[in-house]
Amino acid sequence: MSSAFVDTNVLYNILFKTSLTEKARKTLEELEDRRFYTSLTVVNELLYITTRKYYESMGEAKGPYSLRNIITDKGYPKLIIDGIQRILEDLEVEILVEYVDYKELIYGYTL
Repeated sequence: MSSAFVDTNVLYNILFKTSLTEKARKTLEELEDRRFYTSLTVVNELLYITTRKYYESMGEAKGPYSLRNIITDKGYPKLIIDGIQRILEDLEVEILVEYVDYKELIYGYTL
């Protein structure tokens, strides 16, 4: 079975109605015979940007600093967590655990 990596923008455009939602759906439909994978980085990015959209739409977050304070005080909204979990389960996405030493990433080797 072939595989496909699902990035943040595809999942975001499925979760929220955007100008790219239909394209994201069609892409996933075309790849439905493949095994879907994503990374912890993608899940983290998705959690952050969907939480930002949520709190901005509520008028609570004005920017990244206020968002960090809100997340510290309130945590991530259950609605967002449930939505992300549901889409990952529905698509049967396997989340890859990753570990990269930032020095290795930057310099090509571990100092």
